Amino acid sequence: MAKNDLIAKSDLAFAQQMQLFKNGIGNHAVQLGLTPAQVAAQAADADYYQYVVYSQQEMLIHSKAWTVLRKTLRKGDSTITDPDTKPGPDTLTITLPAAPPAVAYGIEGRFRILVRQVKASVNYNLAIGHELGIEAVDHAAPDLATVQPVITATVNGDHVELGWDWQGQRAYLDLCVFEVNRNDGKGFVWLLSSTRPGSVDATPFPTATAHWQYRAIYQVGDKYVGQWSQVARVLVPQ
Repeated sequence: MAKNDLIAKSDLAFAQQMQLFKNGIGNHAVQLGLTPAQVAAQAADADYYQYVVYSQQEMLIHSKAWTVLRKTLRKGDSTITDPDTKPGPDTLTITLPAAPPAVAYGIEGRFRILVRQVKASVNYNLAIGHELGIEAVDHAAPDLATVQPVITATVNGDHVELGWDWQGQRAYLDLCVFEVNRNDGKGFVWLLSSTRPGSVDATPFPTATAHWQYRAIYQVGDKYVGQWSQVARVLVPQ
């Protein structure tokens, strides 16, 4: 297996790589010959790029909720007929964190130049490279036809906590999409999309006890990939 480019290809993975470098370079900047100005510039690039990437992901998630609402309001839907199943205000309102100072275009190019300087230092070694996230690794991309989330569902007070992770394939996946079946005759319907492991279904519990079921699948771009997870079930309210 050939080594991948040492610069992460997906936007989310590159944002994480930039943050890893930022958080680790302080321990090695002097020995690697970097100036305080170079370290500060890379940190600014890392923070602003992460803000832009994560904000875009939040907007995509909310866009999905708005799409469901628009289609339902105009023509109805065979699986979404009850107003209670429409996206709530929490999924339709987006609040982004305060933006860090903007930086110039061309972050990846600047980072590549900085990485080449670091790796050219006589004091550079593989241990430092792995700590900074700038050593390419030997691995093949996963078969996206077979990836499958592993999920859990647990009642905690007045909500359901949904456990999941990326199964070690974060660099190749964009979202984890959850659907829920509340045993109300509608079958599985879209619940949420997330980039952050660990999600919450805050839908109010029914008065009478009911079995809720959850399943999840990964998404790349605008398409689902791989297999649906095993169904996780909870009894609400407890």
